[in-house]
Amino acid sequence: DITQPPRTCTPCVRRKPRVLFSQSQVSELERRFRQQRYLSAPEREHLAHVLQLTSTQVKIWFQNRRYKCKRQRQDKSLELAGYLPAPRRVAVPVLVRDGKLCGASSHSAPYNNYCYIYCNFFFLARLLLEIFMSTFYLDK
Repeated sequence: DITQPPRTCTPCVRRKPRVLFSQSQVSELERRFRQQRYLSAPEREHLAHVLQLTSTQVKIWFQNRRYKCKRQRQDKSLELAGYLPAPRRVAVPVLVRDGKLCGASSHSAPYNNYCYIYCNFFFLARLLLEIFMSTFYLDK
């Protein structure tokens, strides 16, 4: 039933906090990315050691950076063709949940709220699509 929230919404498992890289680490990662978009395992290990990061952090950073480049190329192509690029999904803290105020003092608030808003976003998107489709077919 489209009017019911998806059953797959379960309380979020608390994730590790996001690690912010220093400006010098990002600068070096960007410099290396401009030179070489893909790193071999030994190159990745060496760069991780130099930057005092884990090999996995470097690997994920490069994956994310390649995806960002791909998105930018796609957006540029759409703009040149006269289309607006698709809006990006952004995590936004939820201030109200189940009719109750979500206080900043709640130890799990940021993680649960992000998950909650994503879950509700997809529910709302499905609902809007259903309304649009029914309106579209009723007009014909």
